[in-house]
Amino acid sequence: MKNRFMILLVLLFIFVFTSASCYSKKNNTIGDLEYTDSSLIDSTKENNILSKSSNTVNELLLIESIKNGVNDEIWYNSNNSLFQDFQQKDLIAEIYINPKVQSHIMVFFDRRIKSIMYNNNEVYHAFLLPRYKNGYGDEPDFIYWYKSLEEKKKDFLDMGYIFVKKIKIHFGKVTKPNYPTLTDERSKTIQKITSYLEDILQSEAFIKGNYKIIIRNFREYDRKIFVYIEDKYGNGWTTCIYMDPSLTNEKIRTANFNDNEVVKSKTESYTREITIK
Repeated sequence: MKNRFMILLVLLFIFVFTSASCYSKKNNTIGDLEYTDSSLIDSTKENNILSKSSNTVNELLLIESIKNGVNDEIWYNSNNSLFQDFQQKDLIAEIYINPKVQSHIMVFFDRRIKSIMYNNNEVYHAFLLPRYKNGYGDEPDFIYWYKSLEEKKKDFLDMGYIFVKKIKIHFGKVTKPNYPTLTDERSKTIQKITSYLEDILQSEAFIKGNYKIIIRNFREYDRKIFVYIEDKYGNGWTTCIYMDPSLTNEKIRTANFNDNEVVKSKTESYTREITIK
């Protein structure tokens, strides 16, 4: 039986934007999302459409995405991070693709690293990154752990992944995530998110009044956007907006008010206000 282990990221992510209802169980993995075009971004963009005929790997872009994904996960989750022990290490990443599944790329690290999933014992790590025509997503969709190379080899064979190349990656000390500057296009996206959240609060029967919406910054290929909602009394809720509106049916769930301080201190964000009448 496969020893890929799954856990709800929401149980580990105790901070504001990763304590939301943005993660769910699926077999023995983390995550439960498949990529679809979004009405919150320009779905006609060429770089949102994967070239199915290409099995090439852009090494520079991939390294950037891998490092961003690991760094962000550590930054937002601190000691509860799944990648805490990646810091200050030079690692070899083995890159795999599945010719029949062009939407993702598999990254396997060929060195054992401590994992909180195994009581800080050393295991092999791997994860799936979304793959697009002109780049890669920064947030892993699925994370895998293996106790042995034999276990990993059998699992990859069963999933249909074939080896492409090895890449050496240096992971430094965790730093504040870098995000793009605010542009007209991003402003439109933020406005669409704000309008959508207003509809959500109405449908969830939130009481009338003013609410502060704090939207965590995001990158071009992020498929979900984390949001903190605060009323005039200081009550707070966390949720996330998926890029595909058909997936945005998660209910807003209560979060600790202290999470708001994390939003202000740990990340850049966009603040808007909405009124429920």
